[in-house]
Amino acid sequence: MRSKIGWLSLGMCLGFMLGGIILFLLFKNPPEQVRKDDSKEILDFVIGEWTNPEPDSILVAGIIHRDKSGIFQLRKIPDTVRALASHIEAYCKIPKGVVIAQWILESKWGLCSLGAENYFGMTLAAVKKYMQQPKYVIQQDKRFVNGIAIPEIVRFARFKNIAECFNVYGQYIQGSKLYANAFKHSDQPEKFAMELAKHYAADPEYAIKLVTLMRRYKLE
Repeated sequence: MRSKIGWLSLGMCLGFMLGGIILFLLFKNPPEQVRKDDSKEILDFVIGEWTNPEPDSILVAGIIHRDKSGIFQLRKIPDTVRALASHIEAYCKIPKGVVIAQWILESKWGLCSLGAENYFGMTLAAVKKYMQQPKYVIQQDKRFVNGIAIPEIVRFARFKNIAECFNVYGQYIQGSKLYANAFKHSDQPEKFAMELAKHYAADPEYAIKLVTLMRRYKLE
């Protein structure tokens, strides 16, 4: 029963969120300019907002990847990321769709790695015991208290390359008791994502964002 209620709540949240965006676009543009097949464009607009790097946080070849509207547009999943996600699925039983969705959300499509080859926003405290040579970088982050974002200084794990980052991520998710319930749904990626989100991030919309990314880009 709780599971059905959870899925109903998720569906309602997605519906309200997308409904708000549609109303915004209708208000901004005359109705005749909004095509019937605009749903993907609307989703891309929302996802762009979630994954848009901060202006001072990322430069690739000296260029910030933004279009004229200011929305981040580079939506590519490298073969390396797909291969590493498949490896994590095979050895750690974490659905590769969930792994890729987290990579997209946490690293802004791979462009933000905290200057530490850290593509999942993992803190040193969380993953230290899974690292052969624990190293870290100090970054400013924020935590939420009663819905209010409070700045704080955090030690994030630093990895030598993307492969080490993915491997530690897999070991951490598999080895932590926080995510034990998620592994009851290893064959149901969306349910896995919903359980994972309960403890992985303070963002109350984290589960919705993961599921939206998985559906939009067919991450199974």
